[in-house]
Amino acid sequence: MDSVGKDLRQYGLRSGWQMNGRLEGEIRMFNVGPWELLLVLGIALIIFGPGKLPQLGESLGKAITGFKKAQAGEEEEVKAVK
Repeated sequence: MDSVGKDLRQYGLRSGWQMNGRLEGEIRMFNVGPWELLLVLGIALIIFGPGKLPQLGESLGKAITGFKKAQAGEEEEVKAVK
């Protein structure tokens, strides 16, 4: 570990790298924290209104489920070919 990390540990502090909960070399696909998620949900609430949000969530869930099923089907086809 670099000298900055050692100095911070000496005082009971953590570097920004450690505070984000990431391990060295870890890659996150969508680096979205809780505050960003709340902001996006707040904007969605303003745009779509409280009546449409359950329908929007349901359709999004169905789309994700369909995508996962299609992906699993493709993986099975690839295994069958091998």
